Amino acid sequence: NSLLFSPHVPRFVHLTFMKLVENIDIENGLVGGIILGTATSVFMYLTGKVTGLSGIAEGIVSVKGEDWNFTYVAGLCSAGALLALYRPDSFGDASLLSSTALLAAGVITGFGTRLGGGCTSGHGLCGLPRRSPRSLTAVLTFMTTGAITAYLSNLPEGKALLSASLIEPDKLEPLIPAITASVVGLYVSLNIVGMKDRIVRFFSPPPSKGVSSLHMHVSAFASSLIFGLGLGLSGMCNPARVIRFLDFSGSAGWDPTLVSVLGGGCAITFMTFHYFKAAKTPVLLSEEHNLHDTLKMGLVAPNLVIDWRLLLGSALFGVGWGLAGICPGPGMVAAGAQVGHAMKFVPGMFIGMIAK
Repeated sequence: NSLLFSPHVPRFVHLTFMKLVENIDIENGLVGGIILGTATSVFMYLTGKVTGLSGIAEGIVSVKGEDWNFTYVAGLCSAGALLALYRPDSFGDASLLSSTALLAAGVITGFGTRLGGGCTSGHGLCGLPRRSPRSLTAVLTFMTTGAITAYLSNLPEGKALLSASLIEPDKLEPLIPAITASVVGLYVSLNIVGMKDRIVRFFSPPPSKGVSSLHMHVSAFASSLIFGLGLGLSGMCNPARVIRFLDFSGSAGWDPTLVSVLGGGCAITFMTFHYFKAAKTPVLLSEEHNLHDTLKMGLVAPNLVIDWRLLLGSALFGVGWGLAGICPGPGMVAAGAQVGHAMKFVPGMFIGMIAK
């Protein structure tokens, strides 16, 4: 058996005789998934907002973003800081990818998630329980391209290419903050009118109706802090575990842990979303909204939009995910922990979102 799965045996043979890795963590994956589903449901109940992490991240650099986007990302980063203190193994070992490859994977992921309108949280955790054909198509697309990319990346040629930096690491890494600041600064300068409106909005009194600014920020921070801790516990912040999930034919074996993450999370959101819809549950912090109107379930118009943007964007996201093993939420959590690979991936992700 050990001979069959040795690195010298062709990868297609590994796929034919697929084995499982030794460090499967179904229990923590399931508990982490339940935490993710619970945090998503609570945020929906409190504010009527969907937990779509790529959309929330884009809100930081978009003139159309909302003020609470900053608070939500701060909660994810705070969760990362706590995990770094009390559960540092959540982030796995240092990535073998070069700085160039991590930055490129971030750009591809950021561009793809926004072109396709979502990632594993928006389309997976929130879209599948709503029985959305659009989200199902997105999930199948990025899972397919993610698996293909992870497989190719683990070939000897792929490893050699991705570990080779086009620029020496000691020269590139100091440039990443400057590159990111320059791109964001240029974007803000070109959209100064919209950004001015955001600043005015931020310092304006809370609205008489709807969710007040204070309640929105508190809800966003608390929900994202819990969500981020769930990501750490589930294994989603460990790129090596993600890659072993996407690559069925790795010599170390296949890791099904993330199946329990998605299963546990979707089980919770399926139950809560359908209850909210059926019971016409009001948004707790708003007097004028109810979740029957907010939640678009099944074969309704928004869920049926399957176009080239969705397909191409989801495919690109899968490529970025398969390259680095990082998606937007776990990336921001890991950045809060100042994990090396995230500090290169996340700037690229924001650049990709701006480019879109």
